[in-house]
Amino acid sequence: MSRGTREQTRAIVIGGSIAGLLTARVLSEFFEQVTIVDRDHFPPAGEPRRGVPQSVQPHVLFTRGYRILEELFPGIGNDLKSAGAIPIDWGKEFHYFTKGAFNATVEEGSGLVSFTCTRPLLEGTVRNQVDLVPNIEWLEGSRVCGLIGSAEQVKGIRYRTSHHEEEQQLALDSLFHKIPAMSGTDRQAGHHWPERNADWILAMASLT
Repeated sequence: MSRGTREQTRAIVIGGSIAGLLTARVLSEFFEQVTIVDRDHFPPAGEPRRGVPQSVQPHVLFTRGYRILEELFPGIGNDLKSAGAIPIDWGKEFHYFTKGAFNATVEEGSGLVSFTCTRPLLEGTVRNQVDLVPNIEWLEGSRVCGLIGSAEQVKGIRYRTSHHEEEQQLALDSLFHKIPAMSGTDRQAGHHWPERNADWILAMASLT
């Protein structure tokens, strides 16, 4: 992927899950500085964290998702394998039983490959890759408690850290929010986020 022209100074990504991590990676090509804000302190790769309670449930990394990860982080498959993820050829090695018989498979490689692993292992491996991007920084243990600006333009965020009760501020050029639904923080600033999303939504609150 070619690098973009960094015409803006800072973007803020609220939420450091897989969607937030990939968002930050893409934005790093267009902004001088990208800040990921998350209320958790991130554990080592492979360990669950409080902010992703569903991580203990089964997750699947499909072929298209893996290919996108390789585009953004070349060689990430090697890291996944080294961390314990199991490579799988879905056309050759995936079996399921339906209507009285097992599914058809191919004898040769199908090219539909990815890895099977836990959600914490996948997120942690992606996070380690993001950590190597020099213009991405982290605000761990920081909870966003409000937006700075108006309904027409967001100029920053207000947040509290786990070590300080008083609010702090962080200015921005653009805000990107991984959202399942509109939050109270957004309503306070007069923003109207989409009510539902198919997979994940990037909401651009301010463009300069």
